[in-house]
Amino acid sequence: MSALPEPATPLRRSSENDASAVKTLRKALAILDAFAAAEMPLTVAEVAIRAGVTRPTAHRLVQTMIADGYLTQNPRDGRISPGYSVLQLAGGLLDTNQMRIEALPHLE
Repeated sequence: MSALPEPATPLRRSSENDASAVKTLRKALAILDAFAAAEMPLTVAEVAIRAGVTRPTAHRLVQTMIADGYLTQNPRDGRISPGYSVLQLAGGLLDTNQMRIEALPHLE
């Protein structure tokens, strides 16, 4: 009878890596906020300025968010705008908003 392998223990991250991850998340959220305040699609340079990050950082984060559907890029001019994944977040909020739920029958 063979012994079962021991379960893998999760890797511990150092607090330095955690702090870096939080900083990256804050930058990504600043980028989403830049789109929330924009009246039209933005270039990566405009995103960087509005979010207060460097162009390379903006480019990396924007490309990641495009890959995940949170942003979309126009193939003709390269401008970026919010993607459909943002609607899933908003829809989830609206579906659980108590005031909206109570007002819907009166609005209909």
